[in-house]
Amino acid sequence: EIDGVHFDDYFYPYPTTDSLNQAVPFQDSDTYSQFNPKGLSLGDWRRDNVNQLIKMIWDSIQVVNPRVKFGMSPFGIWKSGTPAGITGLSGYDAIYCDALAWLQQRTIDYLTPQLYWVFGGGQDYGKLMPWWASVAVSSGRHLYPGQAPYRITDNNWGASELPNQIRLNRSTSGSLGSVFFRARHGVTNNPKGFADSLKNNLYKYPALRPIMSWKETTPPNAPTGLTINKLTTAAVIGWTAPAVASDGELASQYVLYRSNTLPIDFNDPRNIVAIQTNTSYFEQPLPSQGITYYYAVTGVDRLQNESLSSNIMGLTASGVVGIEPEPGTIASYRLHQNFPNPFNPATVIRFQLPQEQQVTIRVYDILGREVRTLFNGIQRGGEHQVLFDASGLPTGVYVYRLVAGEYVESGKMQLVR
Repeated sequence: EIDGVHFDDYFYPYPTTDSLNQAVPFQDSDTYSQFNPKGLSLGDWRRDNVNQLIKMIWDSIQVVNPRVKFGMSPFGIWKSGTPAGITGLSGYDAIYCDALAWLQQRTIDYLTPQLYWVFGGGQDYGKLMPWWASVAVSSGRHLYPGQAPYRITDNNWGASELPNQIRLNRSTSGSLGSVFFRARHGVTNNPKGFADSLKNNLYKYPALRPIMSWKETTPPNAPTGLTINKLTTAAVIGWTAPAVASDGELASQYVLYRSNTLPIDFNDPRNIVAIQTNTSYFEQPLPSQGITYYYAVTGVDRLQNESLSSNIMGLTASGVVGIEPEPGTIASYRLHQNFPNPFNPATVIRFQLPQEQQVTIRVYDILGREVRTLFNGIQRGGEHQVLFDASGLPTGVYVYRLVAGEYVESGKMQLVR
């Protein structure tokens, strides 16, 4: 029962030389001559072998457990000269690694190219990472850049290099996280204060992992019965685990939110107190005089689909304050930004309703022409989502529009092929 399968740079061997500095060829001439029914060149045949292996693994995962995520970590340069100004070993030509093919054929869920270089020069992180992100977006897959804290002690790596790379990741569409190599030599040993910068700044708050819209997206049911038991100098926040959701899953973790104001902004990670498996949390210290802490909890499944909120409870220095709103209720209309965005070819549109009523969700092109009706009927109050599959539609900006009674709201989304 695993969450993912990750392959790290496992292709044809990197070029080697003998004692006379002569290139040592890889010995596959016999298999090339015997098993090449397509009549491919040697390079194309080797790349096709790798592509077939990855597709076989992908297909097997989909049969056994399609919720398992499958990702690859190739060399950080696809081809020398791509993007412009990039030089160095070409993964495509030297080790027969065609990472773009896996993205475009969607035989992986995410890619983690080894971008183990600094800003500037022939292997410029500032050029390579955004290029990989754009390719991942256009293929409808995720990018989690591979970064090199093990190199922080190199003379040309300043203390601000990796923090600035993370900041660029967060400002680049399609870059959805970081994968660090290595943990023991580059992170936990805190070279040049890197672990400190994560703990005190860049990774100060917990976060949920990005949702993959092409996998199962049914959220768990909401936790119920949030309570606060105030002690002398602390408080215990507790809640009841939800029933099994429509997909047969329970919440695997709970996200506890705390805010000084209402409504709680569930999209702001600064409001996340903890992500945990337990159904209680020990809060200490209590809020200062004149401050109210408002708490709510949601459930997430193993794919990080998040439930509606529990009831909301408040805590002051002197006691517990009222419930707002009642468990499982929605107080207002809301149309969320689709995710992922940009997308290819499918994206999820979420919306919430305070009561049961007639609802339509339609998609229009940029000229206002209707291209798809996603829902037209009666929908109960609560949180809902619809899938927009844009297969067959051209690249461009589209508008999705929610009409629920007298409430009308629209959003923009971008299809990139």
